[in-house]
Amino acid sequence: MMNANAPMPWIGLYAALASLTWTLLLVLDAVISIHSRKLWFPCRYSALNAVSMTALSIAVKLSMDLTTPMKGKYDQAAKFSSTAFLCISTTHFMPSLGSMSDRDILVNLTALGVLIVTLTVNVIIQVFTGVIEEHFQGVIVFMNIYALIVLSSSALTVFTSKMYLEDKYKELRARISAEELQGGELMDFDKLKSRVKKYWVMAETGNP
Repeated sequence: MMNANAPMPWIGLYAALASLTWTLLLVLDAVISIHSRKLWFPCRYSALNAVSMTALSIAVKLSMDLTTPMKGKYDQAAKFSSTAFLCISTTHFMPSLGSMSDRDILVNLTALGVLIVTLTVNVIIQVFTGVIEEHFQGVIVFMNIYALIVLSSSALTVFTSKMYLEDKYKELRARISAEELQGGELMDFDKLKSRVKKYWVMAETGNP
């Protein structure tokens, strides 16, 4: 039975609740994406933002603990799973970069980087001090670093891609407007329908 005066069981329940909530959001996004045949899994409910960062920081609390001895196999599994959970979430955040502003990308990536670096340092300390007995967790930590590097590289691509797509959109819009002015007549329904389809396809695919 749980001792109400001991803090660790309550911290564990707190972390488990945050992990469960975040997992349900990930599953919900996956189900919606498969149902709509968007297999790149767009982040509708589990995007990279302040709420997701708060949930993840709570979920990895057990891996952050440097002092409490957790010798049981279930305790070690809890530390291991929370570290792997952060790695999975980091890779899941990639599609959400496309719908974020440059400032939001910078702020959220910085917060995620601080969380991953802090977790990495803490896990390495615990491995060398014997708090974490499973050395394979160090591999998962370095996979976290690798996922952060890939996510940061994708963010740089998003910056340049947005500028390129915006320029191409303005160029196409200017060309269509010039054609309308040169014609000097009202656009008929079929021509208007064709123009709307072109704009819709470009907006839906992100490809000019």
